[in-house]
Amino acid sequence: MSKGLILLLAFCLPCFAIPYEAFRPTESDFHKWMNQGGASTFYSPDDSISDLSRKVLIRLNQFADQLAATSTPFKGQPGSKFARQVDASADYPYLGFLPRYIGTLKVNSKQPAGRSDCWGNATLEVVKGNDEYTLKVHVMEPREVICTDAYAFTTVAHIQIGVFPTPIPGTKSYSFKLTGLKPAEIWDIENKGIRVFHFRDGLVRFTEDLTATLSMFSPILEKTPSAAATKANLEFLLKYRNLNMAKRATPVVPLDESQIHSGDFIGVIRLDGLDPMLAYGMGSSTGHTAVALWENGQLYIAESTTNSTYWPTNGIQRTPYAQWIKQAIAAGYNLVHAPLSDQARAVFNEKAANDFFHSQENLQYGFGSILVGWIDTIANNYPCLPPFPVGPDSFCLTWELIETMFPILEKAVPVVGKIFVEAWNHRVNATGLTPAEVLQKAAQDGIPSNTLFSIPEQDKWLYKQQYNNGTYTTGKSMVCNVFVCNTWKHGGLFDSLPGGRDSVNCGETTNLDVYALNFLTKPATRPVQCQQADPDNFLCQLTGDYSLVLNDYASKSIYPQYAERCPGTPPDYVRPAKC
Repeated sequence: MSKGLILLLAFCLPCFAIPYEAFRPTESDFHKWMNQGGASTFYSPDDSISDLSRKVLIRLNQFADQLAATSTPFKGQPGSKFARQVDASADYPYLGFLPRYIGTLKVNSKQPAGRSDCWGNATLEVVKGNDEYTLKVHVMEPREVICTDAYAFTTVAHIQIGVFPTPIPGTKSYSFKLTGLKPAEIWDIENKGIRVFHFRDGLVRFTEDLTATLSMFSPILEKTPSAAATKANLEFLLKYRNLNMAKRATPVVPLDESQIHSGDFIGVIRLDGLDPMLAYGMGSSTGHTAVALWENGQLYIAESTTNSTYWPTNGIQRTPYAQWIKQAIAAGYNLVHAPLSDQARAVFNEKAANDFFHSQENLQYGFGSILVGWIDTIANNYPCLPPFPVGPDSFCLTWELIETMFPILEKAVPVVGKIFVEAWNHRVNATGLTPAEVLQKAAQDGIPSNTLFSIPEQDKWLYKQQYNNGTYTTGKSMVCNVFVCNTWKHGGLFDSLPGGRDSVNCGETTNLDVYALNFLTKPATRPVQCQQADPDNFLCQLTGDYSLVLNDYASKSIYPQYAERCPGTPPDYVRPAKC
């Protein structure tokens, strides 16, 4: 989620400077914008998602600095009745650029946009011309003397940002040209219309929101999270995820490898923007997971991850335990060891689990299915921004934003398609369709497009994959928790279920879904050093400056079609008992 968010930001921000004609970005547009940042951001179509994310983060920081240097505050005088209320913006800056979906405009339709912070009334109208659609936005009844509203107008092929400063009312028109569009893109605008979104903040506050959010992600560029980034991530987790990570007095607690067994779970969170964002989306305490495996007298930690500034190895891998702990400390991991229960350990087939690992070793990380386990419902998995509780005026991630921005993003940055295009194709029983074509086929097949992500991932589905040596293949697409789940699956832990092991699709799980299974257990007694370092934790935390306590730990029994229909949104992530 987070790497896709970084790329989405890179692509949307320049649109603020594009007036009146809907922007139809191409890869060359993105290439040009990236290369303006110099050698450190030079974009190549051969870049991996991880490499591209790092370059984009550098470029976004440059862009945020440029915005901050040129922006002028739009505020009333303190205490004035015209002073805009920015309490939510000031208290919750992270992701403050996420717009609220307010409706869809069909062809030859007109509808009110309602009251905003700046305007008492607004209307929107779409008119069809010869080779274009024109959106007319009329604002009236200014509510403040100096105030600016910002909107986004999108289709699967266009994006336009509309900025409406007070106090002078009037009409702005935006052209959505059809020339050069593919048939599915024309079908989208003619049948689904123009989606309308309202931004929470004006340009100045938007810039501050962007800067605050980017501060969370700076550790992606660092070997160890800085003090400033750590503070930002802790604040984000507390205010957005309702997760308080207390400072620890003992950051490293040794645990002899003899106390770790094959199949044991390792939970990790790194305060780097990426892991906290994943925790926020999933309702978990972790952003990464791994599993312990013994083979030939050696204990390994096996995982699916990517190489980075802080991790040396790419893909599905295993590392000797002692070496892995050293790497985890250097990377700034907060991690806990969670043992299998005695009953699960007695069932777990260590050889079969190792055989499964070797069959997948050196395959790349499962970007292709990174979003599918998280989204199980039409609307009740997408997070909203605080303050909570969520209401009709809350700013939330929505399908309407995803279904328009993902296709645009994929067209401009083709590598980003890896995180969703194949997954969407699987859900309409197709191969090779573009995102817009998938949405059209879904409609033709009677599949509501907003259900695509909620269609359960099938472990039998294969994705275009690549080994670390560059060899291409088709294979499983496994993010970290999906790999852990599959290791347990092939180790026999699901075999007693009605329908056997294949009645569970590991691709449908999240971090929380995995460590919530009662195959794991709270140790009856913890080693003395663990008790002394973390008296209130029921597990042994081996590394990290901040406490990691797994929510809902070992609380669920496995069942067929496990975790396929589970809602959950912040701050409480309320789920049915069976989830």
